[in-house]
Amino acid sequence: MLLAVELETRVRIRLSADGMLGYLRALDGALATMRATGKAAYVPHGKSVIMVMPPGAPGPGVELPPVGDGVNDEIVGELGDTSEKGLEYFETWVPKVLVDSLSAADKVKVSREGESLRVSMTKPFVRPLCVNPFVNAKVCCRMGCPLAGAVAQSLAVTTGREVQFENCTYDPRTQRAETLLSLGKSG
Repeated sequence: MLLAVELETRVRIRLSADGMLGYLRALDGALATMRATGKAAYVPHGKSVIMVMPPGAPGPGVELPPVGDGVNDEIVGELGDTSEKGLEYFETWVPKVLVDSLSAADKVKVSREGESLRVSMTKPFVRPLCVNPFVNAKVCCRMGCPLAGAVAQSLAVTTGREVQFENCTYDPRTQRAETLLSLGKSG
């Protein structure tokens, strides 16, 4: 009986990750139309976050709801309001929730060097996106998938600081995703 439940859960997660592809394609098309070509910044705005995509030419960036808003809602559902609880709180509790409560990955580790953070996730539920050539070229290097985006969004809320998305990579051999983020100015 337990085996069937575990199998059923993994099938649903796989379909859920695959289902995000259409949204990511539409978002990329909209960003291209608006000529937003830079990397995302996750900017605190009260108890929420705005994802700002810099333009390809001088001018204001494009403000959008964060790509990981839905996953972040699940994190908030588990932890409650995390506004400005600090970096140590983020490092301790967000990985625990992603693994133990949400089963978003088998293991999550946050390492920090100065203002830069590396979030390593083993067997993230978004693996079907991680190996998709379109997602690699258009999403992983600019704003992150919904899971990486949720991590950046949660970090911005928890620290009260802007978070610059740097990159996300995935190694299919080890099934590990590495998301690189940098802390910026206070919101």
